[in-house]
Amino acid sequence: MCDALALDCALDGEFMPVRDMNEEFLLRRNFIEFHVHVRDRGDFRGKGHLILTTKRLVLVNREDPAWRSFSLPNVHVFDERFELGMAGRFHIDAHCRNDMGMLPHPAHFKVWFNQGGADRFSHIYKHVLFRSKERRDMATMMVEIRDPMFNQRMMGFPPCQEETLLYMDGGAMPMAAPVQ
Repeated sequence: MCDALALDCALDGEFMPVRDMNEEFLLRRNFIEFHVHVRDRGDFRGKGHLILTTKRLVLVNREDPAWRSFSLPNVHVFDERFELGMAGRFHIDAHCRNDMGMLPHPAHFKVWFNQGGADRFSHIYKHVLFRSKERRDMATMMVEIRDPMFNQRMMGFPPCQEETLLYMDGGAMPMAAPVQ
């Protein structure tokens, strides 16, 4: 279920989230670090990759077998900040409400991009957050994101080898993307 804040959402054998109805994959970003704090549940730190979909941001932990993933619904994300740190590492700092999930409180999360190249992700994520809060449907979001004018804005961004745009292939998962 994509509308709930979730710890250990379902992943397939390739460490990709199981797609929900009316959900499209948009972007995969390797080599990230993240920290999620949920009051009364503790801190969850990890390294791995993220998957951005039309409904959620999924943080996949490739290090600690005690827990594998966090699903953060776009519609419930608030107080988001996109910042460039002192060491030149881009990061996101945000909160996610828990309207229907099994976790008792909202989550505070941070995601750090270790290999640069966060411009494309930031551009797409900001758009998806805005449209999710407007309650736009997946089909409308996909039309906007595939629009040449939307993509033209990204032409000046430096390329990043650790990023895979998934919406170009109709939201299909990449065949193989080795990760840490």
